[in-house]
Parts: sequence; C-alpha cells; structure tokens
Amino acid sequence: MTISDDDFEALLRSTAQTHDPVPQLLLDAAKAAFELRDLDTQLAELVADSWADAGSVAVRDSSSTVRMMTFASEGGSIEVDVDVDDATGLCRLHGFVTEAVGDLVVERSDGQVSTPVVEGQFAVDGLARGAARLSIRTADGRRIATDWISL
Repeated sequence: MTISDDDFEALLRSTAQTHDPVPQLLLDAAKAAFELRDLDTQLAELVADSWADAGSVAVRDSSSTVRMMTFASEGGSIEVDVDVDDATGLCRLHGFVTEAVGDLVVERSDGQVSTPVVEGQFAVDGLARGAARLSIRTADGRRIATDWISL
C-alpha cells in the first residue's frame, strides 16, 4: 500500500498537533504580529532584561517577580517593569519613556490598551499574562514599538 504525499503530510500534521501542539502563547503572538503590523514602525531593541541578566548580574533578589526591561531605538527608549500579582496573576506595567508624546499603547492579540504618559512615566494595571508589545509616538510623529514580550 502506498500513500500520497498529501496524505502523508496530513498524517504527520495530525500526529504533531496531537502529541506536540503549538503553544497558545506562540499562536497569539503570531496572530497579533500579523494583525497589528505597521511598516512605518521603528523597532526598539531590547538592550537589558533582568531575567536574561539574572545569571550574570545580581540586580535584584532571585525570588523577585518583577521583570525589568529596557528597549532603545534611535528615536527614544522604553523602560518597563512587569510586576505579577501573586494573588490574581494579573500584571502591572510601569516605567519611563523618552521622547514620547501622548499615550503608551500596550498591544495584545485581543486588542490594545492606552495609558497616558505623564512627565515620561506610565502605569498600566490589571493585564492578563500573555504576549504583548509596547509602542509610543515621538514628537515628530514616528511610532516606536518594542518586540513582542511575554508578560
């Protein structure tokens, strides 16, 4: 008995989907990246991450649930602390931006949340964990966004 290439591919796809499914977080991030794309957006590069740096530099106590990240681009920077409430599992984002006017926007696969930037500072409470990215507008109208991060 021979099996066609298409049938064999379907069998492999079904087996992989059953035994090693794609994580929902990855699916959400991919969907959001496609739906919320903007070709004029300047990507802010992750230059510091307390979780990635934990092994080399002790910035905070290792039991801390706060993740500190800094993103930088030619037009501005975003420094954000992600704090997870142990009781509710919800996240609080707070931090500082440079060169921003207006609101900071938190983009998610299910929509977006805007919060005002006041004297360079922002805070967003009550976000569910999952994929997100942050974006700001500069005084000259450019949009700067972080890469997708996991809250």
